Amino acid sequence: MTAQGRTAAREVVKISSRIYGKDPMHFSNEIAQIKEIGLNGAIAILIIHYWISQYKQQEKEQNFRDGRYWHYSTYDELHEKYFPFIAEVKTVKRVFLRLEHLRGLLSGAYGAGRKKWYTIDYDELDRLIAAHAKKAKESATG
Repeated sequence: MTAQGRTAAREVVKISSRIYGKDPMHFSNEIAQIKEIGLNGAIAILIIHYWISQYKQQEKEQNFRDGRYWHYSTYDELHEKYFPFIAEVKTVKRVFLRLEHLRGLLSGAYGAGRKKWYTIDYDELDRLIAAHAKKAKESATG
């Protein structure tokens, strides 16, 4: 692994452990409570976080692009594997597009095919959590 890869891997662990703890499958209630993200968005983030953690741990170079680890999938695959409880693929697509719009989830296109590559902007996600906590505190004292 390159020095850049090791630095990126350490950064993922440092920031993501604040959000999810040590276990990459630990669900963050803080994220699910953010209205713009919601439960399905929190699940999507958890799934991408899990795969990024696996690639980092295995030092999978093919999933390391532009200084980050990425997970690739189609909306159909995401629906089938992780969101079978959602009735339509277009709903899964909306969840991922909303997370991209919020900038907590980044997407890219590497290689041919319909697969989209996803990674998490942990700094932006941390900012969203902090803004939500501040807003909740203000409304509670307000």
